[in-house]
Amino acid sequence: MAQQADVWYETQWLQNTLLTYQSEGFLSRGLGLAPVSVQAQTVKWRLAGAGTATDLQRGAQEVVPMNAARSIITGTMGAKQAAEYIDAVDVNRMGANERDVVNRTCAMALGRAVDTLFVAQLTAAVAASSQSAGSSSTAMGLGDILAAIAGLQKATKRWQGYRVFCALSSNPWNQLLTFPEFSNSCWVGTDLPFAKMTDRRSWNGVYFMLWPDDLLPLTTTDRTCYMWTQEAIGEADAQTLTGAVSWENTRTAWLHNMWLDTCRKYLQPEGVYAIHCKDDATITPLSKQLVDALAP
Repeated sequence: MAQQADVWYETQWLQNTLLTYQSEGFLSRGLGLAPVSVQAQTVKWRLAGAGTATDLQRGAQEVVPMNAARSIITGTMGAKQAAEYIDAVDVNRMGANERDVVNRTCAMALGRAVDTLFVAQLTAAVAASSQSAGSSSTAMGLGDILAAIAGLQKATKRWQGYRVFCALSSNPWNQLLTFPEFSNSCWVGTDLPFAKMTDRRSWNGVYFMLWPDDLLPLTTTDRTCYMWTQEAIGEADAQTLTGAVSWENTRTAWLHNMWLDTCRKYLQPEGVYAIHCKDDATITPLSKQLVDALAP
């Protein structure tokens, strides 16, 4: 039979876990488009196409409507959970730092689950659009990044006003740092949540960020990174992180259980680009690249 923990303990546990989840465990927060409505398990995003203005009709002539395309895309909420037992004999032995470790473990697990859903939708969008740049046989270079940017500019037909993001794993990130155009770029997106969680750069209209290697797809040595517009991926959370702490007598332990309802859905596949590179490529300083290129 389960018995509820003291209110103060449960409240403190949830607050600490939520703080860690929002500040450290959730890299993709704010990188997609918020929904127009969430009803029960159904999430809705509304998309509007471009319209074309016409000459003003005079002489009481009937106006010409733009007939701009409008569509509604729906998704379904799914619950994620992270739970941990703490033996009764260990509760009083654990210091504050140790309890913080358990908080962090649960928060980071839920954060990774949501980030994984986000990446899965990026992958699905590319499968639908077949838009990609780079090569699995070479290291990441500025040319690959520029090719993806050019592709998105053509596909979206509008660049100014969009927020465009690019997630890179460790090898391509450090390879790009050998180029002064990238390494000397200034950060101009201080209001974005991930800015406090990882390394980042702003260059050529794109917000670049370093993501963990285990979050981005890898097939043998073919690493897939992604560039996307904020409107390309929908994100929705029906409720914030919540949970309960209860005594489980048959286990002689306290169960710390946290869960959330969430949904990620690709909305505009043309707004996502995959960028491939050789994940184990040698990271070569630009000076050596120039010397090798000029060698007879």
